[in-house]
Amino acid sequence: MATSRLKKRRTTTQRDSAPPKQRTPETLTVTVSKTVQIKQFEPATVTITEIHQLTDGDDARRVRSEVYSNISKSVVRMINNEIAVHGNIED
Repeated sequence: MATSRLKKRRTTTQRDSAPPKQRTPETLTVTVSKTVQIKQFEPATVTITEIHQLTDGDDARRVRSEVYSNISKSVVRMINNEIAVHGNIED
């Protein structure tokens, strides 16, 4: 009895096909939150969220980095204000 042989088929590899298209987000949401313990059982939390519409040509990584930097500075200022208003941080 003769056995049939399967033909080897070349499988597509990453090298053979075009690289996958990088997704381009339309919006970018960055949230930064910080919590400190002001007094016993009284944590203070500051959370800032910004949503940005991205346009063609915007580099999402660059925008995210800039937004994160600005939001982080704002969160620190606001948390310092909470500490000044409500007292020292509990040790």
